[in-house]
Amino acid sequence: MSGLLAASGAATAHLTPERAATACAAFRAVEALPCDALVTPHPAASNAFPRRHGEVPLADPQTCKACTRNAEQVPDQRLAKEAAAR
Repeated sequence: MSGLLAASGAATAHLTPERAATACAAFRAVEALPCDALVTPHPAASNAFPRRHGEVPLADPQTCKACTRNAEQVPDQRLAKEAAAR
């Protein structure tokens, strides 16, 4: 999941290594916070529909950690993709 930092070019058009480092530091700070239920602007980003229907637990302390770990990869992946295109 990359909802915290969109993988599309629109959200990361001005991504620099410094900004990527800042984003990753923010993700690590969020990962350290207590969190049992992930809420995101788009329900698919947080698996909201299966949670609402009882298919997966609503509360899961690992959900927020997994979200931030996944999001932390997006800036580096984006920078690598841009570097390869040059």
